[in-house]
Amino acid sequence: MSGYAIDRDALNHTLGLFSQTLKIRATFFDRDHRELGDLDIADRSPYCALLRQNPEMDAQCRECDRQHIGAAQEIGRAHIYRCHRGLWEAVLPLFNNRQHYIGAVLCGQLRATGPARKRHIDNEHREAYQQLPQVGATQFQRIVDLLSFVCQYIIDREVIRAQEPDWTETIERFIDNHLAEPLPVERLATAIGRSQSFVAHQFKKVFHTTPLRYITNKRMDAACECLKKGRSLQETAQATGYYDVFHFSKTFHKYRGEPPSVFQKKNLGTHEQK
Repeated sequence: MSGYAIDRDALNHTLGLFSQTLKIRATFFDRDHRELGDLDIADRSPYCALLRQNPEMDAQCRECDRQHIGAAQEIGRAHIYRCHRGLWEAVLPLFNNRQHYIGAVLCGQLRATGPARKRHIDNEHREAYQQLPQVGATQFQRIVDLLSFVCQYIIDREVIRAQEPDWTETIERFIDNHLAEPLPVERLATAIGRSQSFVAHQFKKVFHTTPLRYITNKRMDAACECLKKGRSLQETAQATGYYDVFHFSKTFHKYRGEPPSVFQKKNLGTHEQK
């Protein structure tokens, strides 16, 4: 799996301990939605293994994984769902200390309480389905909560470390140094020597947000520091790339939940106290 530095022994031990103890499959997918093989984890359930012998059903399983990994990446937290066959599954997205998305851990293949959502293909599939462990929503939530601690350990110990593309640091530095100026996608593309299409697609994959939202968040962080230092709204707006105070104030209120004048009254001078 290119682009990654993975301590496979540590990952095998960590996810394997979870999987083998609870008899619940947990596995890692990289940021391109490819599953990492050769992990010492629980095998697919007999039911899922049977399903995936069918090419059409295998394609549906892969698409189900892809869609829900994308959903978890979008919301930035654990995503619990019922798969296309009605089984409990969950995706836990992983973000490094720079808040870059580096992949996801999937777990599940558990039967939900209540009747099956789908008709079984044949008796063999029905029997395999009945052998699946059965859990309710509350119990599965607890399993996912436990796995979230495992994922935090993986991040903190850098068990999985994505090698950052060389353009990411350049674009971060460029944005930080030009917050007072217009920053359209074409300018970002020029700064890193790539196409606008590349920035539009790859930026969100790595930074977990769009260029516009990323830049706005950076500007709001810079605005907070300006206001804490006692700079006027006009000065703050100009320093963070806004053409007038009204536009700046409206954006600040939207992102920070209060007008900049109120924020300044509450936080004036706190910059020097740090």
